[in-house]
Amino acid sequence: MTPPPPAARKPRSPNRKAGIWDTLKTPEERSAYAKELASRRNPKNMARTCQRPGTPKGGWDHQSAAVAKTTARIEAETLVSKLQAEGTIAAEDTEGAKATAEALAIVRGPGGITQRRKWAKRLLRHYHPESMEVLS
Repeated sequence: MTPPPPAARKPRSPNRKAGIWDTLKTPEERSAYAKELASRRNPKNMARTCQRPGTPKGGWDHQSAAVAKTTARIEAETLVSKLQAEGTIAAEDTEGAKATAEALAIVRGPGGITQRRKWAKRLLRHYHPESMEVLS
């Protein structure tokens, strides 16, 4: 069985005004125009203007990200042991303790606000609302 043929392209509007790329007919003209546009670019305008949340000023390099993840994992395990000592998490509930530690490590670790991080925060807020002041 063969796949269906691709859909036909929508025809251009007859009233459409010709742009600069439509007026350049030969590849040499298009290449020269593209080079002229590239020469007009300003490098400082091409840099990212905003910093992604959860990253330090210079961005994460591999070593500092690994250290931050390890630190987040250690902090998460100490907080889980503290929650177990208080009785918030039952001592025999090893799966719950592991899941809480994993969620805390995701929330406290490096990286942007991704969907996994949002889910982990929501899970912690639902099951352990008393730990949210530690995360803030």
